[in-house]
Amino acid sequence: MILIFAEQKYPRLEYISQLIFREILGSEVNIITDREAFLNSPFPGICYATAPAGDGLYMGSHSLLTTTTREMPPLTPVSYKGETGFFPAAPGSFLPFDPFASAFLAVSRLEEYGTETRDQHGRFPAAASFLHRYGLLSKAVVNRWARLIARALEEKYGQPLFAAPACQLLTTIDVDNAWAYRHKGLFKNSATLLRKIFTGNFSAASEQFLVLCCKREDPYDNYRFISTVYKGNEEKLMYFFLLGDRARYDKQVTWRNRHLRELIRQTAATFLTGIHPSYTAGKDPTTRRLCMEKERLEQITGTQISASRQHYLLLEFPRTYRKLLEAGLTADYTMGYPDATGFRAGTATPFFFYDLEKEEVTPLKIHPFVAMDVTLRQYLQLSPRDAISTLNALHAEVKATGGLFSTIWHNESLNDRGFWRGYKMVFERLNKEGIGNGGS
Repeated sequence: MILIFAEQKYPRLEYISQLIFREILGSEVNIITDREAFLNSPFPGICYATAPAGDGLYMGSHSLLTTTTREMPPLTPVSYKGETGFFPAAPGSFLPFDPFASAFLAVSRLEEYGTETRDQHGRFPAAASFLHRYGLLSKAVVNRWARLIARALEEKYGQPLFAAPACQLLTTIDVDNAWAYRHKGLFKNSATLLRKIFTGNFSAASEQFLVLCCKREDPYDNYRFISTVYKGNEEKLMYFFLLGDRARYDKQVTWRNRHLRELIRQTAATFLTGIHPSYTAGKDPTTRRLCMEKERLEQITGTQISASRQHYLLLEFPRTYRKLLEAGLTADYTMGYPDATGFRAGTATPFFFYDLEKEEVTPLKIHPFVAMDVTLRQYLQLSPRDAISTLNALHAEVKATGGLFSTIWHNESLNDRGFWRGYKMVFERLNKEGIGNGGS
C-alpha cells in the first residue's frame, strides 16, 4: 500500500495515482486528506501538496491536477537521469519535474480536446502532439515516470516495494475486406474483371480469374496462416470485423453474406472478437449505426460484444468514447496513430478513459497499440527489414517499462505480393519471437 497525502480529494490526482500505482506498478494506493493519519501511518507515502508533510517524499502539487482546466498548459521540458518530464517541481520535491501532472497530460489526451489540427479524415496527427514535438513518441514515458517514482520510494524506505515490469503480447487483425474476389457476387466480379482488362492490368485480371476458378487462393484469405502462427497462443490474438453498410470507405462484403457470417462464427469460437465500427458509424453524431453494427456481430456470434476499434482509427475526444459507452462497449483498441508508431498516450499500459468535460473516470478501458501494418508500409514506407527493426525497438521499450505490446494487422497485408511483399514474414517473425521472448 502507498499513501498519498493531498489537501483535498482531487479527481485527477486520484485517477492518475491509480494508473501509476495499481495498473503500472502493481500496488494499491490510497489518497488521504488527514494530515495526522498520514504522518502516523506505517505505509510508504508521498505528500502531494503545497508544502511538505513529515519526512516522506514530497512533490509540490500542480494546478493541472488540482483544478478542472482544459487549457493546454505551457510546457517546460526537464531532464533527469536520462528521462524527460514536464512541469518543473517546487523546491524540495523528490524529482525536478512533476511525474503525476506529466502523466495526466499524456493519458487524458487533453491536447486533443477542441483542437482544429486534423487530417483529411478529421484525425489528430502525430506531428501535432507534444510527445512528438519533444522526441518522446517512441518512449513509454508514463511508465518511465512511474518507475522513477518507484525507485525514489524504494530508496527512501530501503526496501523493494514493486515488481519488475512485465510485458504482454496482443496481436490484432482488422478485417476490413474479408476476400479480394470470392463471395462478392457475379455482377461485382464481372465489373472489376472487365475494368482490369480494359485498363491493361492483365496480371491482376489473371489473378482474379484464377481465384474465381478455384485455381488459386484468394490473396486476402490468410486466416489459416494466422491461426497457424498462433496455434497454442490463441489468447494473444484478437479480430475486429467491419459490418457496416457499403460506402466509400466501408468496402466489406455485406454482413448478410453466409460465407462472411460463417467466417466470423468460426473465428469467434477460437479468438477474442470485437466490432470494427465503420467509417460511416464513426462520423455519425448518434449511436444508431454503431449499435446496429454491434448488434449484427452479436447476432452472428451469439455472444455479447464489449470490444471495439474504430475503422480508419477515427477518434475524437470525448465524442467517440462517449458513443462507445452509450452503445454498451467497455474496451477500445483505437489508441494509436495511423501516421506514426509509438505511444500516443505515452503508455502501453491499458487505462480507463477520463472524460475531461465531465471530470470523471469512465468504465471504458483503453488498450493502446504501438504500430500498425499500414503505418509501417504506407505512411513510413519501410522495407520489411526496417519494419522488423522498428517493431523490435518498440517491443524492447515495452519489455523494459511494462505494458501491452499490441500491434494492428490486416488480413490483406499478409498476401505476400506486390505492395505487401515481405510483410507476411514480418508478421510471422515478429509474433513468433514475441511469444517466446518476453511477450507472455
